Amino acid sequence: MIKNGDINQLVQELFPLWGVELVGVEGEVIEEETGLPAEGVWVEISKVLDSGTVVYLSDFLTDEGGRFSGLIPGASVYQAFSWGEARISHPAVSFPSPRSQLPPYQLELKIGAVGRIAWEVKDLSGKKIPVRLTLLQNGQVKKYLVSATGEGEALVVPGTYEVWFSRGPEYTITSLSPVEVIAGAEPIHLQTTLMRVVDTSGFIGADLHLHAEPSPDSELPISERISACLAEGLEFIAATDHDHITDYNPVIKAMGVSDLIKAVPSEEVSSPILGHFNAFPLTPDPEARANGAIDWFKKSAQETFDEARNRLGAVVVQVNHPRDDPTGYFYAIKFNRQTGQADETVPTKLGLDPEDEILSFDFDAFEVYNDRFQEDDDESLLDWFTLLNLGHRVTITGNSDSHRISSLPGWPRNYIASSTDNPGEVSVEEIMQSVLDQKVVVSAGAFVRFNVNGIAGLGETITDTDGEVELNIEVQSPDWVEVSELWIVENCNLVQVIPITAPASQVVKYQGSVLANPSQDSWYVVIVRGSEDLPLHGRRATDPRAITNPIYVDVDGNGIFDHPDPPGIQDCDFPSLLQ
Repeated sequence: MIKNGDINQLVQELFPLWGVELVGVEGEVIEEETGLPAEGVWVEISKVLDSGTVVYLSDFLTDEGGRFSGLIPGASVYQAFSWGEARISHPAVSFPSPRSQLPPYQLELKIGAVGRIAWEVKDLSGKKIPVRLTLLQNGQVKKYLVSATGEGEALVVPGTYEVWFSRGPEYTITSLSPVEVIAGAEPIHLQTTLMRVVDTSGFIGADLHLHAEPSPDSELPISERISACLAEGLEFIAATDHDHITDYNPVIKAMGVSDLIKAVPSEEVSSPILGHFNAFPLTPDPEARANGAIDWFKKSAQETFDEARNRLGAVVVQVNHPRDDPTGYFYAIKFNRQTGQADETVPTKLGLDPEDEILSFDFDAFEVYNDRFQEDDDESLLDWFTLLNLGHRVTITGNSDSHRISSLPGWPRNYIASSTDNPGEVSVEEIMQSVLDQKVVVSAGAFVRFNVNGIAGLGETITDTDGEVELNIEVQSPDWVEVSELWIVENCNLVQVIPITAPASQVVKYQGSVLANPSQDSWYVVIVRGSEDLPLHGRRATDPRAITNPIYVDVDGNGIFDHPDPPGIQDCDFPSLLQ
């Protein structure tokens, strides 16, 4: 039997099989400040070579009495080091080798006591709301804490912090400083109020690419994933674990937050050769392997798309991080924007059968902004422009691809058109249709409303033959999200850049109309950018951003949108988003 989390309980059974002589060691770990036994602390034992090199041997985990015991391989000199969550460690302690025939060597180790922090956050009505706490020291993020209820208590390494409270880009943020967390003391209690200031009515905030513990590369419990999403103000989420259909809804119901957030079961089909694809919504099958997930082995993209739709009922198929090396579909097939075709022509190089088709455009959404692969944003955006110019009405999305608590969900996110602003009443069918219809704004901090001539909205086509159209645009962001430029894109060309000069305190950063003069059928996209990195993002530097899906203008009056000529992007005049 293996004790929970204790590696030594395993290796002491294996070493004799390898002919390794073992010696006994035991001891206890005491909190320096309180003198109490330290439960749940790791004790790491290493051997010290004659050269001074330290080589790891084994780990122990202390019990409720702060004690540990076990067997370790023989050596001349050992080193013991203790560490634990929210504790300050002491330097390693050296000790000589006990002889195997003697009683176990006795160790007494010291470690710092834990610190504790408690909080309560409300909105202006006095109602507790979900919240994220960001703890900083010297300007560096040290820890994120999240709460689905607006209150909680957590262990924190003792020290002095600046604590920021937030709930995503629709709310104000507040800070408290200095916050002294004292080892072994009662928790320090923090209280504040947050206010919703950005008006996103008619849209639901969604992250369509998230991972939790069903993914082999994530250890995040589903309940903590949901709390983190609520803390960022998300209202609709997709569970997209690698090659596993996951449904968050039973956990959402058990947490009592069904009125705040809705989830759609999904999976990330994760071929290491051909690329990663999301499909939603899916129906889990508890009797099947991985709840009925798609087996991607030797399947072409088209075969994967067909199985997602025909067997699992998917409405939307999304290409994830298209240009990532090696998990992006457009990277794998070497998509050529000049020709609109794949330069890779040998299916077997992609793990496919020789007769399989390499390129399929039979997907609905295209992830142009993924927080884990920002370096690919330019390529993915230009790929999408090519798709539009080829006549493919593919919807762009932006998602966090978050795998752990330090990777914030909802940065970026999608604002998806919805007839209700109440998450508990959101229709999955309507949200999926809005994605198909391109009624989506991709956002990392800013929100954009956009229409043409006051009539046509996102994804729609308007017939206007008089040679001039009016693009009506509104940009919002809270005072802590800086935006500085508005870009107008026409058929992949950047045709106008408008400085945004409104003061930070003003939520509506821009509101106005821009005249455009299309000479042929044209699609229009609005991009908003900031020049300063988003504060409190922590994981990596990233600038504020928002990108709309297109609105189409039928100039020749034939009642349909004729895609531009030339179909590719060889003549596109568009600068880097990453400059």
